[in-house]
Amino acid sequence: MKGIFYIAILFLCSNNLIGQSDSLIDYSKGVEGREKIEALHQIVIDLWLNYPERAMGYGEEALSLAQELDDSTLISKSLRLIAGVYYYKGDFALSLEYNQKALAIALELKDSSLINNGYNNIGLLNHNLGSYQTVLEY
Repeated sequence: MKGIFYIAILFLCSNNLIGQSDSLIDYSKGVEGREKIEALHQIVIDLWLNYPERAMGYGEEALSLAQELDDSTLISKSLRLIAGVYYYKGDFALSLEYNQKALAIALELKDSSLINNGYNNIGLLNHNLGSYQTVLEY
């Protein structure tokens, strides 16, 4: 009986997540510029665990739009979120590559929030790759 209860809760939560993502997708179609990119970023975060391929598409769209705007902050964040999708897909090498690109931009910007995220993600990835000395450096 408990098993059915937990399955029902999981089903309701996943439907809520899908519904929330669908609302964000609809919203993102009606806005432009920075607001659209931020909406796409949230969609990536909402989808990356259960629907990584869909999340990747939204991440790449966000990156493309950020590059069109030539907004380094949004480019860095888009790269980091794409790296997150690769991380959840288990592709640590590509995740590391995208995180390093995001960190390089963050360091140029001297944006402490982006830098902190970059160092944290690269440290975690190196831990997963077994590069413990590098983990200590990050």
